[in-house]
Amino acid sequence: MNKDICIHCGKPISYKYYRDWNDNKVCLEHYEYINCCCCCCCFGFVDRDGRQVEHDRYVCSNCLRQEVSPDNMQSHIDFVYKLLYDKGFNDIQRDHIKIEIISKGQMQKLYSEVDAVGLHTGYSQVWNQNGRTGFKQNVYVLSHLHYIIFEGILAHELIHGWQLQQNIADSNGYDDDINRKTRSEGFAQLGTYIVMKKRYEEAKYLYEHSTSLDKREQAIEIMRLCRYKLKNERDNDDPMYGVAFKKILERKNIVGWYQLIREARLDLLKKYV
Repeated sequence: MNKDICIHCGKPISYKYYRDWNDNKVCLEHYEYINCCCCCCCFGFVDRDGRQVEHDRYVCSNCLRQEVSPDNMQSHIDFVYKLLYDKGFNDIQRDHIKIEIISKGQMQKLYSEVDAVGLHTGYSQVWNQNGRTGFKQNVYVLSHLHYIIFEGILAHELIHGWQLQQNIADSNGYDDDINRKTRSEGFAQLGTYIVMKKRYEEAKYLYEHSTSLDKREQAIEIMRLCRYKLKNERDNDDPMYGVAFKKILERKNIVGWYQLIREARLDLLKKYV
């Protein structure tokens, strides 16, 4: 889209304007009429081809074209599992985790947090095989999400599942230990980081090697989205999703993935977070 065109009225912009993460612009006159996309970081503008997907949720046309649904989610689930396995989370017990896409209304019935986009639950039970006791889990991800946002949320929730399986967190909420919860959330945020880094690297390679103009433009958009998400993580000062995450990432950069996962499994990250 022409960078000088207002996405609301379709006319050239002659004065001040607002711009979103994907370089879409809306003129000052029409900004009050623009809804923000509930999918792409809540800072993308909903253009004229976007639509309302629930009574309080709007999605831009770009995210709608690339949204994950129950019909196409398996390839994205497989991508996330492989990414986590490659980093060292190869003992995630995939057969005991059920993944579902649900609406915001359904999410709010399961979890009290209004803006929740993902949720994992677990309960203890005895498995028939070898009489082992373990956890059967459900992972829920919000509907109508861009596939990269979906993958980042799913990776975060699957690491929570791994923590549950490793007894790093219990099924009732981290034993009500706020420090343990802070470490658990910060560690799980590595999942989102892993996805954004990988998708950025893939898009960068495509941009540098493709001769197709359409593919290069698509790669630019993906790189822009991943950079935006990674920058948000760097700038986040939330005690769990920002500060704790960055301390754990710093530890990873020193000791590597294998040692970091070992320390998490043994609950040794409390030395650093």
